Amino acid sequence: MPRTGSSANPRDQYSKQSSKQSLQRPGKRFDRSGPPAANAQHSRRFHRPRRDPDSTMTSPQRKTPPLTHDRLLDITTRAGTRDRLIAGLVDAHRVLTTPQITQLCFGSEATARTRLHTLTSLRVLARFRPRRDTGSHPGHYVLDAGGAFLLEHDIPDRDHRRHRVDKRLAWATSQRLPHLTGTNSFFTTLAATARHHPDTFPPTWAPGHWCEKWLSLINLAPDGFGTWVQDQQLVDFFLEYDTGTEHLAQLAKKLTRYRHLLDGAAGAPEPPVPCVLFVFASPAREAHARRALTHAAHGKNLPLIATAAYPAAAHPAGCCWLPLPTSPDHQPRRHTLADLGRLAGHPQQPADYIPTAPNDLRLAPAWPPLPTAPISLTADPRPTGRWAPRPDNQNHDSGNDWGGR
Repeated sequence: MPRTGSSANPRDQYSKQSSKQSLQRPGKRFDRSGPPAANAQHSRRFHRPRRDPDSTMTSPQRKTPPLTHDRLLDITTRAGTRDRLIAGLVDAHRVLTTPQITQLCFGSEATARTRLHTLTSLRVLARFRPRRDTGSHPGHYVLDAGGAFLLEHDIPDRDHRRHRVDKRLAWATSQRLPHLTGTNSFFTTLAATARHHPDTFPPTWAPGHWCEKWLSLINLAPDGFGTWVQDQQLVDFFLEYDTGTEHLAQLAKKLTRYRHLLDGAAGAPEPPVPCVLFVFASPAREAHARRALTHAAHGKNLPLIATAAYPAAAHPAGCCWLPLPTSPDHQPRRHTLADLGRLAGHPQQPADYIPTAPNDLRLAPAWPPLPTAPISLTADPRPTGRWAPRPDNQNHDSGNDWGGR
């Protein structure tokens, strides 16, 4: 027989009581005074672990506390010349990865990781790693408040107290992050090539956000501008980096803006004008885009336009650049980056030529000056290598000057 009265199951009585309470108070579903088993099951089901505040993955939306006086003193005493260079490069490029910083400032990636870890602990740089479905991304670095403090001496308008590292870390979730890192990798690879080839000079380049301000008079916003010298042949070029997300028709419309380089518009340079380089992620994308670009360039007065598939190409300075055909019967062949300067009519340089910024950019007087000096590694602070070695009378063992080895 079923149990009734006081001998009934206490769990059944609790369930009836909780049902009455839920009808009376809809907002409260569970009673804390009930059996512990029921509340424990609810706690396990709806429990969300709290985020560790000391996690190495910094949230793009989390604001960091201001620097203390002790931390500023620590940064001043421990940061060297190379650390200031790294801070300036990261600030200019918005985001740089560990391999890119290695190409610019270090001889090995292991040494770069060790020093970058120190700069991150000093809050000179902030680090994040984007999510990836397979494998892992390298470390990505942005400028932190300590790096802005180091740059105050070089940039008068810079105030580290107004630096918003959370805005810089927003690149971690930005859809334009692959485009930015790909563009930066193009120039850092050229800089690494100049270290190992005696017939080349360190390149001079300007990122896209500088070019947007620089060329605002002619409504031109390339992804970058660079100057490359090899075998005494100089070439100036604008870079258009394509990740495959832009429609080909929209890509072909960019050629209309480059017509202002030759039509005598206000703010346009005198001949010879820089080349226009389109970089694609794969050979198939390059082949499809070339058909659209060739059709858009037909019958128009445009500067020299060349395409390449990078990183499928051996190297951006190698024989990988294919100019657009000038006529239906023209069958162009691949050229090196320096050969494009010869095809575009750029002059050769003497054997003792050393590119410097910004006076050696050979820009016409009608062009406005760059908002800030473009990036040039002719004053590389490393004691070894071909770039600006230190005088012999200076102490190479000074850890404060070099910021670690």
